[in-house]
Amino acid sequence: MADNGTAASHDTGSGSTSRRLRNGDERLRALVSSILSDTSDAVLLVDPDGTVLSGNAAAARLIGVRTRQLKGVKLGDLIENWSIGTLGLLLAAMAVQTMAEGLRELLPGLGG
Repeated sequence: MADNGTAASHDTGSGSTSRRLRNGDERLRALVSSILSDTSDAVLLVDPDGTVLSGNAAAARLIGVRTRQLKGVKLGDLIENWSIGTLGLLLAAMAVQTMAEGLRELLPGLGG
């Protein structure tokens, strides 16, 4: 007990820790937001269940919705009405990107 008859309290640091975690979370959100807005590539952040967490304007244009319509939607629901040709183009672009990344790893002097 403290001299005034109340229980003495001591700071365990938990408030400070949660404040640091919130600040780190805010910085991470700002970084992700910056990356999404600064790239001209279509980018979707999707959780393991296939729910879209965030996306940029290029992804929204590609899918044919407004950017704000992306969050919380299942990825399968977004692309279910795409034509085979559109899906084929997307898969081809992904394959080219993957090949390019593989070549850069095999041939580091290639540049790019």
